Amino acid sequence: MKLPVESIKYPLVTMLGLVFVQAFLFGVNFSFAEATGMAEGTTKVQGNAVLAGVKMPEERAVWMQEISDFVSENGLEGREVILYGQIPSLSFYLKMPSAFNPWSDLASYSFSTMEKDMAEMEQNGTMPVVIRGFDQEKESEEDEKWELIAGYMENHNYCIVFQNQRFILWLPHNP
Repeated sequence: MKLPVESIKYPLVTMLGLVFVQAFLFGVNFSFAEATGMAEGTTKVQGNAVLAGVKMPEERAVWMQEISDFVSENGLEGREVILYGQIPSLSFYLKMPSAFNPWSDLASYSFSTMEKDMAEMEQNGTMPVVIRGFDQEKESEEDEKWELIAGYMENHNYCIVFQNQRFILWLPHNP
């Protein structure tokens, strides 16, 4: 049985129209904008090729400028990194590949998987940079994943080599 074209034409056109409107409005309102909107995006980070041309609030730009400069000045680009503290994109921004999972504190990344990944990393002799992001107003209690990272750093003589209002960076210290 053949359906007349008219019977599917209107529902199809309506559906395509709604999809177009939704996609267009989403792109206009949310693409390249943060939750606070772009009104605060006035400052650019200099000397970071990944962030070239990206405007962000001045405070955030200062944090990113400071850590970008430190990484660049100390030749850390290309070194593996362990990130913690809701900062998974930092490995991309700083051109530092993740030692195992770029979002270590993500709930779906289990403690047992992280334990296994860290044991494998340690077995391979990798001594990654560790960066923790923190928000002084929202700093939460320590958790078992951070304790695992902190224990690794203590066992391998890591020390803080950089800190600003948003990030702390540790490197292994060789006395």
